[in-house]
Amino acid sequence: MEPKTEITEAREHTDEGDLMYSELMEMKQESSEPHETEEKIKGENSLCYFNTEKTLSSFRAETAKDSLKCPQCGKTLSCTSARNRHMRTHTGERPFECDQCGKTLTSKASLVEHKRIHTGERPYTCDQCGKSFAWLTALREHLLYHSGVRSFQCEQCSKTFISSNSLRTHIKTHADVKPYACSFCEKTYLYLNSLKQHEQTHTGGTSHVCSVCGKSFTSVSSLKQHHRIHTGEKPYKCSQCGKSFTRVRNLRDHVRLHTGERPYHCSSCGQSFVASSTLCTHRKKWCKGHQN
Repeated sequence: MEPKTEITEAREHTDEGDLMYSELMEMKQESSEPHETEEKIKGENSLCYFNTEKTLSSFRAETAKDSLKCPQCGKTLSCTSARNRHMRTHTGERPFECDQCGKTLTSKASLVEHKRIHTGERPYTCDQCGKSFAWLTALREHLLYHSGVRSFQCEQCSKTFISSNSLRTHIKTHADVKPYACSFCEKTYLYLNSLKQHEQTHTGGTSHVCSVCGKSFTSVSSLKQHHRIHTGEKPYKCSQCGKSFTRVRNLRDHVRLHTGERPYHCSSCGQSFVASSTLCTHRKKWCKGHQN
């Protein structure tokens, strides 16, 4: 029988054969140095002990998971850097500042994406129509327009949308409040961009000029749409019949001819239409003076 030593007594005290949680135990070479390991077991007797390697691994995984959990809301993040970024949503810390406009952001990645507003860089390109985007999320949402899938539905009017962002934007049209008021007249708007474009009609700020015909526009997007009249570009193609359009809105209206969807209803006579413009024409021509 092996005589008892300080080391074997220590092992009996900790349940013979048990494994100790120690950073040194993670190293494979230590398994071939039993005396050094046993000394560590004796020397760090106050730490946790585990019956098997599997139990030890499980404990390490749980400990790592707890370290990635937000102490304020309990959300578990994928890594330490993600947890640190998330914590800034609670603290309000925005340590990354744009050197061009002074805007501060919560992460370096957000700063890189923000700077594309100033540089005009658009690294993400649609492989179907060639349109490029500054952000990957914008490209992903754009690709949904090519698919034609409209899985987001408004509970108030049953109109369907391709993305959740489009649905949220639409829901505001049902609200009575238009929070953005023009500083020059009494007009109010649901969206800040709409207000800015409107105020340019007062200030004469139509700085986006067509290089072909000289026509001015209040926004870059309006100028781009107009420019397609000159180039003949029709980037939005129907996947069912192949017909192409200059505007994504026109493609959406066209697709309804295939699906049979008629989401625009006249409140006076109940007739329905595939496009809002058709409904407006109908009201002016046939139901004028009979609207509720």
